[in-house]
Amino acid sequence: MNYSKYIASFAVFLMGLLISFGLSNGSRTEMQEAAVQNAFNMRATVAGSYKSLSAEIDMGLRQSGVAPTWRDYALKKVETLKKQGLDAKKVAELRAKIAKLSVGGETGGQAYARYTETCASSSLPVFTHAFTDLEKIKALNPIGGIGGGSPGRSYIGVKDGMEAPLYAPMNATLHTIVYADRGAGYGEYGLIFEAGCGVEFMFDHMDSLSDTLLPYAPKTAATSSQVQNNQRLRIPVKAGQLLGYSDGTDLAHTFDFFVMNYGKKNKFLNPARWEWEQALYATCPYDYFTPTLRAQYYNKLGKPTDTGIVKASTCGNPSHDVAGSIAGGWFKSGSTDKRGEYLAIARDYDSVQIAYRKDGDAFASRQNVQAGVPYFRLTDSSPAKFPAEVKVRETICYQDGQSFAFAKLISEKELALVRGNGICPAEFPETGTEKWLR
Repeated sequence: MNYSKYIASFAVFLMGLLISFGLSNGSRTEMQEAAVQNAFNMRATVAGSYKSLSAEIDMGLRQSGVAPTWRDYALKKVETLKKQGLDAKKVAELRAKIAKLSVGGETGGQAYARYTETCASSSLPVFTHAFTDLEKIKALNPIGGIGGGSPGRSYIGVKDGMEAPLYAPMNATLHTIVYADRGAGYGEYGLIFEAGCGVEFMFDHMDSLSDTLLPYAPKTAATSSQVQNNQRLRIPVKAGQLLGYSDGTDLAHTFDFFVMNYGKKNKFLNPARWEWEQALYATCPYDYFTPTLRAQYYNKLGKPTDTGIVKASTCGNPSHDVAGSIAGGWFKSGSTDKRGEYLAIARDYDSVQIAYRKDGDAFASRQNVQAGVPYFRLTDSSPAKFPAEVKVRETICYQDGQSFAFAKLISEKELALVRGNGICPAEFPETGTEKWLR
């Protein structure tokens, strides 16, 4: 339960009570003074954040379009203010304004419709140049991961002690520069490009930018993925142009490459549950390259090991839903992949992964991100069955030596799950059952 708004209301009530007490007694104690001041500070902070966010959204409404990452930032900020006690009417007002934002230059609610119509009879953009030096790369991970990151991104492992260059894969327009400290104590860059026909591509977790692009970047790292004072840039880049360098994140030693095709939605069993654009529109970035380059990248698809890589059979997909099985996304009551509680169950090579998210996050705090401690994530390296093989009225238990997840598929749309510490029990537990829905 969210207690924040009740705490805020109680603080205001306490303030009034203490003021009345003070007036009737002619004086107030230091504790009363502090309580009054804290209540005022709390209200002022929420009010100030509300005005600031409202002004930022108004600025976005006046622009030709905002980046999907910024729209996501604004939605998350609204949820934070709601938890801090912002009036429900103001929360609804902010959400309504965000819904009117143009994403990528199109009218909200009709994003990229014009691109789709214009490009329906023509080919998609083609990446003609290499985007990095494969000699410095361990492996290219397929998209569709359900762990702590995004299901739409290909995570690219950089070899130890090396720094990989990043190049523009085609002539494109740079429209967004992200410069943010995600908890590591230093800033990282992200670049988002328009490729045409409703297609965007992005590189994230870059350590440095080229001398050509650096002057356009924010000077101070933000604490979120806020971008360039919300300004949409129009910087042309040439195919093969150096963009910058990356040695990967401290934790995973990877940088990100992803492509969004807004003319084609990914398929899920219950589309109403899916709101995150990186799940809805992400597509395999390597499919956009010329045949020669595509073959090189597919040969590098997989996860690194001490002796090489475990090859991936496909480039993946953000959707793992398989009708009549436990595979894919599951939700609590009215939740979506961005709001409320979300559970993903998927095959990962010859293993099975189960991951939990709350309000779109796999981690409770930035500190937990850096420590690599998610809410709940389990990888069973020796599963008895893969999720797509578990049918209605069947049960399956997955474990990793530290925790277990025992699942029972009640119907095509309902899953019963018990999570716990230790190894799998002999039978499905009678207590502690969670109800999850498609």
